[in-house]
Amino acid sequence: MTYLKAVMDLDLGNDKGLQTFDTGNFQKATFTTKSSVSEAVKDSPGQHMVEDVGVWSLAVVNNLPVVFSFITTWLKTLGIDFNAPTKTNIYGYLFERNTFACFKLEFNLLQQQNTETKILQLRRLQGDAFLMETFFQRLKEDLEKAGHCAVEEMEEDFDDLDELFESDSGIELSNYLNLSFDPEIVTMWCMELAGQHFENIVQILLILAHNVENAANLEIVLQEKQQIVDALFGLLKCKVNCTSLPVARSIAKVLCQLCSHRRITLTWEQVELLGNLLTTWSKEGNLNMHSPVTYSEQIQKQVAETLSQICVDGAPKATSPIFQKLIANSHLKTFVQSIVVC
Repeated sequence: MTYLKAVMDLDLGNDKGLQTFDTGNFQKATFTTKSSVSEAVKDSPGQHMVEDVGVWSLAVVNNLPVVFSFITTWLKTLGIDFNAPTKTNIYGYLFERNTFACFKLEFNLLQQQNTETKILQLRRLQGDAFLMETFFQRLKEDLEKAGHCAVEEMEEDFDDLDELFESDSGIELSNYLNLSFDPEIVTMWCMELAGQHFENIVQILLILAHNVENAANLEIVLQEKQQIVDALFGLLKCKVNCTSLPVARSIAKVLCQLCSHRRITLTWEQVELLGNLLTTWSKEGNLNMHSPVTYSEQIQKQVAETLSQICVDGAPKATSPIFQKLIANSHLKTFVQSIVVC
């Protein structure tokens, strides 16, 4: 019996951070305060891939190539999908529970009274602001620990509300929905996924992908497994959905959960769609406003794990090229090792 074997170990040692920097590539402007950086950025047309809806700024003290390399390695270690199309910009996506955010990290030079200060900007292009704030604070702390930016003194500020939320109330809150209260909501989600409202589709996929992590919820979703599978693969037939990282990542995550212990059966057409999805997210494509990140190890990992559970004995000739493409693709060797006999 032959199976597609997935190798799940990530190669985090291959740091793609640029080792040389041309400071002439940095945007230069005259500012009076650090907070005014965002205003100057707004005056620069053509800089946004998507809508700019929030800015955080931080002064760095070390050489820019060193800081850039530190951040790219830091992002890889955290498993964050990102793209560094230039020596000064990094685009990426954050995911937490059923929320996401798209961000841009950008280096600028702040000119003030004949001196230049190196500024790292974090710009929220799309998604959850609270997630971005948490991300920025963690990045700032790790940059401080590594000596790449000055350590700011924390002011003591005690608030009655903070003490209330920090107290042990004895109430344990769940991170997941309890689908047993309304199992029919799964059917409603399937209907929404077949609709035309992209934002609704993204939100439902994020909710679904998060909640199938819960064993009780997974069992309820499996009661409508055929509807779910049909809806997900219906989305994968559309190129726009396949190239949207939040959509593709959520679909891959749900299918991986559903395929665990071989709880669902896929057609060869669906297997081919998964293979194409894996190939799509293994290519480092050109930056564009709709897909600032085009390479995702997280999607590769989820799809490879799903494919590893599929028996490829007796596969029709029409599907064999996709398997050969997966094996031959150099980017996928970390995840798909070979066709082996089990």
